[in-house]
Amino acid sequence: MRFYQQLFDTFTTITVRLPYQEGGLISLFHELGQVERVEHSRSGVLIQGGLPGRLLARYQPFVSTPRGALDAQDEISGLNPNDETV
Repeated sequence: MRFYQQLFDTFTTITVRLPYQEGGLISLFHELGQVERVEHSRSGVLIQGGLPGRLLARYQPFVSTPRGALDAQDEISGLNPNDETV
């Protein structure tokens, strides 16, 4: 059943920034997702790739905009969600 489900699952491209404390989600992305890019930092890991639709809700709190990419609303307002205020 698992193979059948993976074969016909629709994958959605997503970028997430996961703290290392979320090791279960990091592992799950590698096991069931299609990893395209991984970047490690002191605070966690940025993973970009495809996830089956049934897993998207688990990752929603960690969604990140890829560097250099702006959402349409951010572009209109002139805000970059990747800019950190100090």
